[in-house]
Amino acid sequence: MSEKESPTQAGQQERALAINLMFETFGLAYRNWMFQKTDEEIQTAKRLWLSHLKNFDASVITQGAEQAIDRFKDHPPTLGQFKASLVVKPEHRMIPHLKIVQQTPEVAAREISKMREKVRLKKK
Repeated sequence: MSEKESPTQAGQQERALAINLMFETFGLAYRNWMFQKTDEEIQTAKRLWLSHLKNFDASVITQGAEQAIDRFKDHPPTLGQFKASLVVKPEHRMIPHLKIVQQTPEVAAREISKMREKVRLKKK
């Protein structure tokens, strides 16, 4: 990741590479995958897959592509089938969106107070 690149941009690039690899893998494994599609149509399909898989880590996408060949023996998975196959184990679930909170003593005190209250409620 370069100095100017955010973690989100790096993650997006990693996902794009994973999807490119998946398309190549499917092209070798499934004879008719993207058969007779123009380069523009293939790029559009990649963008669609990327937009629908944006909450998955690139390593999960790559692993899913490798496992898809065993799960879908006769034909490539649809986008929906592929996405559903990724949400199997807790470690493969979608990445939650994180809220970045400004770090100040006031925020820390408020969060500690919330945690103490939760502990008190559990003890009752």
